[in-house]
Amino acid sequence: MLPHKKNEAQDESDGLRAGFEVRVIGESRQAPVPENGNRLEIGLQIGPGQTNAGPDRRATGPVHRLEVEEAPEPLRARPMSELGPAAPYVPRRKRTKRSLTTWTVWMAAGTCTLAVAAVTGVMVARAKQSQTPESAITFVPEESFGKEKAYFLEHTGALTREAEVLLEQYSAATSAEQVLPLVRDASRVRERLTALWQPMGSLAKDLPVETLISDSEARPALILTGTKADFTRFELVFVREGSQLKIDWEASLGIGEAQLPELRNSKAVVKGAKVRVVVQPGGFYTPEFPESDFRSYQLLDGAREEFVWAFVRRSSRTAGLLEAEFNESSVLLEKTNAIPATLRISGPLREGVHLFEITEMLHKGWVSP
Repeated sequence: MLPHKKNEAQDESDGLRAGFEVRVIGESRQAPVPENGNRLEIGLQIGPGQTNAGPDRRATGPVHRLEVEEAPEPLRARPMSELGPAAPYVPRRKRTKRSLTTWTVWMAAGTCTLAVAAVTGVMVARAKQSQTPESAITFVPEESFGKEKAYFLEHTGALTREAEVLLEQYSAATSAEQVLPLVRDASRVRERLTALWQPMGSLAKDLPVETLISDSEARPALILTGTKADFTRFELVFVREGSQLKIDWEASLGIGEAQLPELRNSKAVVKGAKVRVVVQPGGFYTPEFPESDFRSYQLLDGAREEFVWAFVRRSSRTAGLLEAEFNESSVLLEKTNAIPATLRISGPLREGVHLFEITEMLHKGWVSP
C-alpha cells in the first residue's frame, strides 16, 4: 500500500461499513493481501450504533473485554477516643536500656521493701520483748563461750549497771586510796597504782556510754567506752573477782611491770619485763637484728605516744604466734594491722640504742587470765 493512495468508501449491499487502512511501520512482516484485491481492514464500531455485518465477517475467536476492578472501599479514620494518643517510636537500643532501667528500679524497690519489712519485724519483736518481764527472757549459751563468758552474755544488763556505778566512783576519786577498793588485785597493783595513777576527771554530760563484751581477751570482760568532760575518750575494763565486778586498772590503761617511757629512759638492761603494748609489723632492721634471723615490730604504749623497735627470732615459738596473728606469710598482706598484746621483752640493746628483743608472747589483749 502506497502512502499517496486514499481509502475508498465501499458501499456494499450487506450494510454501511467504514474502513481504514492500517500500516505497520518498522516491521519486517506484512499482512498478505487477499486475492480478491480487498485491503486488510479492521472494523471499529464507535458509539451505540449497530451494524448489519453478518456472522461470516466477525471473528470467531474468544472476545476479550477489559474490565475495571471495583475500587476498594476507602479506609475509614477511627476516632481518637478509640485509638488513644499516638506513642512515639523508640529505637530498639533505647527500649533495651529502658527495660533494664525498669528492672533495676523494680529490684531496688523490692529490696527497700524487704529491708523495711525486716526492720519493722525487729522493732515489733523488741517492743514485745520490752513488754515481757525480764525473768521470762532466757539465754542459751554456746559451749565454746565457756561458763564465764556465758555469764557475761546472760547478765549483760545487770553487769552494765554495776559497772556504771564503779565508773562514777572511779571518775570522782581524788586519791589512789579511793581507787584501790574498786580495782582488781588491789594488793598486787598497789605500788604501781600509787606511782602512776592520775585522776580521771568528770564525764561529759548528755553523751552516751557504750557497753561491749570482749571476745578477744584471755578472760571475759565488760568494757565501757565514752567521752570525758575535756572531750577525750576513755575506756575502762571490768572483770569479775569472785562474785563482784572490779575495774581491771592494768588492762584499762595498758600498765605493765615497765612502761615504754621507763624503758627508754633507763640505763639498765631489763630482762623479761612484762609490758602491755600495741604491736604492729615493721620493716626496720639493723646489723644486730638482721632480717634473715629476726622479724621486726613496732611497740606502742596505750596512749600511742611512745614507741620502740622490737625484734623476735624467726625460729622461736613467739615468732610463729605473731606471724599467725598478722598473717605475715601472705604476700597480699599490707602491714597496717595492730593488736594489743601482753609481752615479755629484754633491752635496750645498749645505752642510747632503744632496740629490744621480744622473748615471749604471754597472750593477746591486755586482760590477764
